[in-house]
Amino acid sequence: MADLGRSWRNKNGWRKVRARYGDAIHCYLGSGHVWALAGELDAFDRASCRTMTEMLAARGAKGEGVGEAVGGYPRECQKLVKLLLRP
Repeated sequence: MADLGRSWRNKNGWRKVRARYGDAIHCYLGSGHVWALAGELDAFDRASCRTMTEMLAARGAKGEGVGEAVGGYPRECQKLVKLLLRP
């Protein structure tokens, strides 16, 4: 959240953060400053996301090629990471 700053250019970014983490963000009434605990933000992310192993297992159950190992081929993992962590 600190990376977003208070610039008007980050209006859409703040809107997305408030929509996703609204229950974890706390606000001081007088000044309007906001803060959140990393543990609370992590709890929201863990509830809405799956691990890489779970995702590859689900793709393997569909018959999509992920290799014989639990983690799949390194190329497959790299494609999923690029999909999830787009710049």
